[in-house]
Amino acid sequence: MAQLVDKRILGDTTTHAPALASHLGRLFLAWKGAGNDNLNLMFSADDGRTFVGKVTVPDASTHGPALASGPTGLWVAWKGSGNDNLNVARAQLIGNTAGAFGIEPKLGDKTVVAQLSPVAPALAVHQDERMLSWKGLGNDHLNVMRGGASGPFGGPSIFFEDFSDRTPAVAVHNGSLFIAWKGSGNQNLNVARVPIGTTGVGVSLVDKRILGDTTEQGPALASHNGRLWLAWKGAGNDDLNVLTSSDGLSFGGKTTFGDASDSQPALAPHRGRLFMAWKGSGNQNLNVAELRD
Repeated sequence: MAQLVDKRILGDTTTHAPALASHLGRLFLAWKGAGNDNLNLMFSADDGRTFVGKVTVPDASTHGPALASGPTGLWVAWKGSGNDNLNVARAQLIGNTAGAFGIEPKLGDKTVVAQLSPVAPALAVHQDERMLSWKGLGNDHLNVMRGGASGPFGGPSIFFEDFSDRTPAVAVHNGSLFIAWKGSGNQNLNVARVPIGTTGVGVSLVDKRILGDTTEQGPALASHNGRLWLAWKGAGNDDLNVLTSSDGLSFGGKTTFGDASDSQPALAPHRGRLFMAWKGSGNQNLNVAELRD
């Protein structure tokens, strides 16, 4: 059974789900403030034991952000504050050693994507290209759009057969892009593969699995140690849970933890380990722990 170990309860707070990513040998955490909508970032240079270098940037969101690491940088995606615009920008990092390293208190190369969502988007890097996913505004259709390594985003692929009323999750596993989501009008977890070809993203998800497990929030998804990991908070309770799959088709090995959240958790592989971040249940504190077999 999986375990959450070396848990850290941070002093920083949020009202929504945080984001987590590994980049340049460091573990990065991003969130929107509690009592304000400003986005924040900080990092850990000691594998999640301590987080330092906190910055608050002028960009803001009513929901939690998304993070993804790629060869062109650490990318942040979010839904606007006071609007439904989707945004993607690069975290501006300073230096390359532990002593000199830091994060600038502003984001760079910002793109306001010509798409709208009432909730947070998801972000992953697949074959060096940024892949943005979200649920529609005024509808619950799932969408995926590719943005190249650092340039403008193209048009969206709208999956008219698949729906969610929450933020989806995307991750690359065994060379394929997978998407996970909570159903629209129901609480079932779903996982499918996003078809990506040389001409773009297909219009229908493939190898879809509707799981018996349920949630009221979006799930988290990550590839680690040859397996695809799915994490979520329970429906009717706030317990955190994980399932794993070697092929993205069959999921098993469910573990329910004593730790709890009332929001979507975050997962990130980092230096041969897997980490989880979450907002507390009944409180606003950020938590980070290693997820270990």
